[in-house]
Amino acid sequence: MIKEEQTKYEVFKEKFKKNLLNFILIVLSILLILSAWKFKFIPKVPDKDDIHLAILTISTVFAGFMFTSLGLLIGFIDKANMPELESAGYTGQYFNGILIGIAFLVLSITVSFITVINPDFIKNCAIYNIEIFSLISGILFFLKAVIDVFSILRRVRNFVKDEYIKKLNGGIK
Repeated sequence: MIKEEQTKYEVFKEKFKKNLLNFILIVLSILLILSAWKFKFIPKVPDKDDIHLAILTISTVFAGFMFTSLGLLIGFIDKANMPELESAGYTGQYFNGILIGIAFLVLSITVSFITVINPDFIKNCAIYNIEIFSLISGILFFLKAVIDVFSILRRVRNFVKDEYIKKLNGGIK
């Protein structure tokens, strides 16, 4: 029983360590959104209602790019040494970052959509702050996803290059 608990703790500790950047970004994003809600960083809602349509458009474009990044990662799983990394849990941080980014963008999309349909909904500055800062958080996770995809792409390209060199040298690297 004690050995199982230690193992569970060690597994949790390892997953936490691998996802530390995701965790830090989540905490910062949530603190930013809660602070924006409380202190109303943007004290006045714009008079023009088309700003919400623009935020809706931007959020959906970034969410689409995040889904594309997710598709790329799924496509890379069977390449290079990615199956070993996946089974060892090293790629989870990449998938988690993308999924968290999508969640923030969906929050922004939801608030923007409700605001476009019902303009009276946005009379509250705190709601507008959530709309903006969830978009900013989604963009932060998008930037992290781009860096992660480049990292995995570099790994796959190096593996392919190494395999080609092995093939040219008759199996010797």
